[in-house]
Amino acid sequence: MRARRIIGPRRGRIARRLAALVTLAALAGCGQDVTMVSTGTIWGDLIYTDGTPAAGLTVIVEGTDRTATSDAKGRFVVNDVVAVTREGMGRYYVVRGWGEHENEPVGFIVPHFRVKGAQAYGTGVVVVQPTGAIAGVIDLEGDADDSGVIVTVQGTSLQAITRADGSFFIDGVPVHRDYVLTCEHPGYAPMDIATFDPGPGPRAVDVEPRATTDVGRHVLTRIP
Repeated sequence: MRARRIIGPRRGRIARRLAALVTLAALAGCGQDVTMVSTGTIWGDLIYTDGTPAAGLTVIVEGTDRTATSDAKGRFVVNDVVAVTREGMGRYYVVRGWGEHENEPVGFIVPHFRVKGAQAYGTGVVVVQPTGAIAGVIDLEGDADDSGVIVTVQGTSLQAITRADGSFFIDGVPVHRDYVLTCEHPGYAPMDIATFDPGPGPRAVDVEPRATTDVGRHVLTRIP
């Protein structure tokens, strides 16, 4: 039986696999860890609030150097995203994008997106909206380290965790809507942030495009 001739891309793939096997064998012979790190693909379809495709937006997977640009149909594809670490664990990412639409900044955010294998993972249809940001400072009563406070934008999946100085920053917040922030930390009474309203109860935070809404400094009270 005549041997089949391997041509084109297939020959290249086989050659790369053989080279990888030779490298792994060499590393194993040296006693080195040869656990592989697999990668996956993240894709999605971006549309504006009026239903038209959001083309030309920059998309980035946070914590990596992987980026993409949405095409004329609003589709983005980000390749070679680490899916399984050397410890065999899947990875969670924040996927975000931004650009301009009719001279107004727009963006989106998909938090806690899990990539766990060497395959494609879709975010589905993502609505791109005008966006802004919310910032502030949360102090922990009686504690010099103000880190670890979870600040959540109610009614959304947007969150931030305070740094040691108590500061936090949440971007990708859809604009022209009112929000209330909830602050939580173990051992402290949870609090809804009041901004600049002297009346009773928390006043909603109004987020504007091209702007960061500063909610000021607030203190979480320790639970006795």
